[in-house]
Amino acid sequence: MRVSILYGRVKAMRIGIITPYINNFGGGEVFLNNLIKYSKTANDRNEFILFSADPNVFDVPVIEIPNISNYKLFSENIFKAIRILKKEKLDCIILNDYYIGQFSILFKFFFKRVITLIHGEINYNNRILSLPLKQIVLYLRIFLVKIGSNRIFTVNKTNLKYFQKKQIKYIGNFVEKIPDVTIDEHEYDFLYIGRLIDLKRPIYILECFSQYMKKYDQKSKIAIVGDGDLKDDVIKYVLNHDLENNVKVVGEVSHDDVFSWYQRGECLLLLSRTEGFPTVILEALASGLPCIATNVGSNNEIIRNGINGYIVDVANTTEEVVEYMNSIKHLNSEDCKKSVEKYLISSFYENFTSDLERVCR
Repeated sequence: MRVSILYGRVKAMRIGIITPYINNFGGGEVFLNNLIKYSKTANDRNEFILFSADPNVFDVPVIEIPNISNYKLFSENIFKAIRILKKEKLDCIILNDYYIGQFSILFKFFFKRVITLIHGEINYNNRILSLPLKQIVLYLRIFLVKIGSNRIFTVNKTNLKYFQKKQIKYIGNFVEKIPDVTIDEHEYDFLYIGRLIDLKRPIYILECFSQYMKKYDQKSKIAIVGDGDLKDDVIKYVLNHDLENNVKVVGEVSHDDVFSWYQRGECLLLLSRTEGFPTVILEALASGLPCIATNVGSNNEIIRNGINGYIVDVANTTEEVVEYMNSIKHLNSEDCKKSVEKYLISSFYENFTSDLERVCR
């Protein structure tokens, strides 16, 4: 039997984090993984407990729950998952991202305090929907998250306008560490690190790279690090455009190996249609790499044009991106590292847990 531990007059809290996604270790999962790891090293009196149907993607302890990663599986398995959660005697629960946050009212029946943690942009909708349907889906999503959440934490500022100030708090993102490594010669001019899915536009990145080669440097190289539904399409593009000597399709690597890849490149490209506050940008900057990223999510909070990278509009032409790719090599790696100093996990964690205490007690 688990017992509550008292520190002075303050009872230690047991905080459950439920993440519904499987076969995925994107920025949101890195965020949770590093948050829980840091809570141990910080000797926090509170205990974070991670619940997932896919425990093998994390390197922190996970309590396994049934798969609830889509609406059908959610309806079949949610009460089995709740029974597991109830056994842990949780003081509050955090629902990881707005998909599961849409069911916050259901969790409210079983737990006193429910927090929804939103990573992405809540206003992003499938491109195949018509504009009226997109608006209906957006406001229904907002309503469902709102009615059951005692508090909403958002990783990016774009979500603030959809909720009352007293219910939502912008928490930002963090970087785990700033590596103290310097490499004189980089193997790749450009890097893409992330999932190979439509939202991230890896094919568009290759199109920009191809145009850059034609205009500026035929010997330029790029590494594509990651896996996903578009991996075969990426390989096909490389073969069809005779880029085998210029493009390295690395595939999936462990998160522990990611920092070694940052050390091999000179610039990170992240030209996504939508983002939250990408961990990959913070990690790249911490490693001294300037970044070219689209003006989505909180990218424009961290990236300063001509200092540590460039921000481009999602609708920018390939030619404009190529010009930034040519300019970025002149940026200073030390300026990149300095730009993330205030995003270190130590200061983030203190602010995050102080607000968490106010909500959950």
